[in-house]
Amino acid sequence: MSININKTNSFDSVNNVQQKETKRTGEEALKVDGKPSVVSEDKIELSGKISEAGKYVEKLKELPDVRNDLVGFLRDKISTGDYSPSSGQIADAIIKNER
Repeated sequence: MSININKTNSFDSVNNVQQKETKRTGEEALKVDGKPSVVSEDKIELSGKISEAGKYVEKLKELPDVRNDLVGFLRDKISTGDYSPSSGQIADAIIKNER
């Protein structure tokens, strides 16, 4: 007994029928009462608040990542020994930073 594994024509014909049905169904979905329907474009309108928010975002981008004046002030305090926060202040700052 021999099996011919190269005989896949029946599968090809089924696949072709499925593709044609899918295409026909897609075309019919664009018709209303048998006539082609008009497809409208999606539109979006943004309020003035969005453009205002965009202005604030641009202003934020202009701010430096590091406040050099504060860093310099604290660096001087630490180097002179004038900065000695309590353990509670350090813990509060750590918790605040994690939020």
